[in-house]
Amino acid sequence: MVKSSNALLNYIMVVLLLVITLVFTFTVDDNMEYRESQAVSGYWIDHHAASLNEGSGTEYSPYVITTAEQLALVSYIMNTTNIDNNSRNHYATAYYEIAADIDLSAHYWTPIGTSERPFSGHINSLITGGYVIYGLTIASKDSNYQGLVGYMSGGSIAKIGIEGCDILGNAEVGAIVGYAENTTIEQCYNAGTIEGSGFHIGGIVGQASSCIIRNCYNSGTVSGGSILGGIVGLAGGRSGETRIYTCYNSGTISGDSNLGGIAGSMLGDIEPISPDPYYINDGIYSCFNVGNIISTLSTRIGGIVSNCNNAFIENCYAFGYMEGLDTDSCGGIVGSLTYSGQGAYYKLDLITNCMYTENMYLYATDTGENVYLTGIAQGTQDQAGKVEPSNFIISNFYNMSNFTWNTLYSQWNNSSVWTQYTTDFPKLSDIANRTYNLFVDVDGD
Repeated sequence: MVKSSNALLNYIMVVLLLVITLVFTFTVDDNMEYRESQAVSGYWIDHHAASLNEGSGTEYSPYVITTAEQLALVSYIMNTTNIDNNSRNHYATAYYEIAADIDLSAHYWTPIGTSERPFSGHINSLITGGYVIYGLTIASKDSNYQGLVGYMSGGSIAKIGIEGCDILGNAEVGAIVGYAENTTIEQCYNAGTIEGSGFHIGGIVGQASSCIIRNCYNSGTVSGGSILGGIVGLAGGRSGETRIYTCYNSGTISGDSNLGGIAGSMLGDIEPISPDPYYINDGIYSCFNVGNIISTLSTRIGGIVSNCNNAFIENCYAFGYMEGLDTDSCGGIVGSLTYSGQGAYYKLDLITNCMYTENMYLYATDTGENVYLTGIAQGTQDQAGKVEPSNFIISNFYNMSNFTWNTLYSQWNNSSVWTQYTTDFPKLSDIANRTYNLFVDVDGD
């Protein structure tokens, strides 16, 4: 009787173990299949199309791109050594039309163009609202020049949106372009995550030299080391004009130092010109920031730009929470403002018709030096923490304690750029289908 009971018990245990094993195996295999379907694996340049079937790459007959595989072919051509230079040069300078939304979430992206083989072509979307590239993923924390396009010299990009991206690089990192020179970028946006362990990190462009950036916005997060901006990390830095028009940032910017709502740093170019000794080419015009700026070191923070040298800032406003440690050179519009010209142009108004709101807060564990923004701003240099030289630099600047949006709008007086609101923020009217996310967490939570 005991033997029969033990045998029955053993039989039951074997059956239970078999059932548990089958259930566990099914569950693990099912979950594994799900995870694999969601995970990024491999690289798009290994899954590229064989050819671009529509168009010839000219301005009036651009290559038409409707799939991820076709876009990956452009990346493959710019990165591989298995192609002759004449063919690569053709594709590097060609015209491309994005004609559909594209999902890149299945594989890692390799940026189009390198410093050795820069991209100089034109990528455009011909519809008014543009098309969107989803799920662009880059995990190259030790590599520079990361973005949809890695390194760009000449050419243009227009009407491209980036959503749900996860881009990790070292220096020169941006959603649209890592590094751009002599390039026009307009009507583009980012709504994803941009991170760089080094410097020159931007929501749209990591570094832009001699570029025009117009009608762009960032609502994604930008984080990293030094010189970070909602639109561009470093603007300028080389000869030729770099100008940023009608752009805005509503995403959070966090990093070590030199953080700005629009640009991390703006290094303008001064050219001798007769009869006046110098002429400034560079500037930020009709832009705004409503994103929070959080720094671990806070050597320069600005609502629009952290460090501005030899450049104009006109018709801009900033409203957001700013936080830093051992803060030095922090201002509602500019952290540090410098001008190295002489003579008649020594008395330029580098900041004109700008405003930060009375709700723009600065929290700092150490007040540091050249900090002119503490709650409701006070004094005459609140828009710029540090000013060199200290006179004739700022004019027509305001904060909300003594100014209204209606008055500001009439001061700007350009209805083609701004849309007037009586109680809300002025909106930029230049970009069609623009989505505004103006929530600002003034408590930093």
